[in-house]
Amino acid sequence: PHRAVGHRPGDGAEDGRDPFGPRAVVLGKPNPDWMRYLLEKERAGADRAVMIGDRLDTDVLFGNGAGVSSILVLTGVHGEEDVV
Repeated sequence: PHRAVGHRPGDGAEDGRDPFGPRAVVLGKPNPDWMRYLLEKERAGADRAVMIGDRLDTDVLFGNGAGVSSILVLTGVHGEEDVV
């Protein structure tokens, strides 16, 4: 069954498929799905891994989002003044 989509004449009809193909998924820091994939690939549990990095907004968020302990290196992008 088709149904009209859009708000302008000529926007077309929809049959449930995305005319542009599958949506892209960003896999990389800080997406926790990427860390989970890496852990699964290496057959390691989150309790046996650690993420080490110099950025709070990517490296630490990446590890913590997947339940992995993180270590912030204070000589990089973020320093001691950024940690509460």
